[in-house]
Amino acid sequence: MSNKLNLPPKTVLVCTGSKCGSKGGNNHYKSLRAMTRSAGKKDEVQIIRTACSGNCKMAPLVGIMPKNKWYGQVNNDKVVKLFGKLIKPKSKGKKKPFKIPSTMEKIK
Repeated sequence: MSNKLNLPPKTVLVCTGSKCGSKGGNNHYKSLRAMTRSAGKKDEVQIIRTACSGNCKMAPLVGIMPKNKWYGQVNNDKVVKLFGKLIKPKSKGKKKPFKIPSTMEKIK
């Protein structure tokens, strides 16, 4: 048994406190998890829901680590754009647009 933590290089923190959760944070968390699975990136991106971050005026809030970038008043379109940036291809070739998985339709 290894004592080493197996952490992915990127983490997305989604506030699901009472204000953020009611303004879409809970749906954003579910959507990001569905997109991560659909894109086959479970080993590269970890989606974590957090309790209240204390930034209720900016609800719902999403943070991207390790760059420590935070986004407030995130809507469904912004979630998809953020995820597209998060999993952008490493090559400088033509970028394929990210397609929303069918499970997203049910989440909205």
